[in-house]
Amino acid sequence: MDQKELEKAKADVRITQLEIDTRIIRSDVQNISKNLDTIATNHLEHLKQDISKLDTRVWAILFSIIILIGSTVLSIWLS
Repeated sequence: MDQKELEKAKADVRITQLEIDTRIIRSDVQNISKNLDTIATNHLEHLKQDISKLDTRVWAILFSIIILIGSTVLSIWLS
């Protein structure tokens, strides 16, 4: 095998490896895209529900604190 044929064979191997790497990257990108869609449609909805529950609890706690402060101020004022 002469030098030109050897160089061509090496170039062909590099091109083939590039094609394989490109296919792997495309596959990974598609999988990432599917995972992001799943997160957006499923997990974010659960987070919204959890935050909504947490929001209600925070308002309840704040209301309780205001009632506690008000009753303390009222009891001091009446005594």
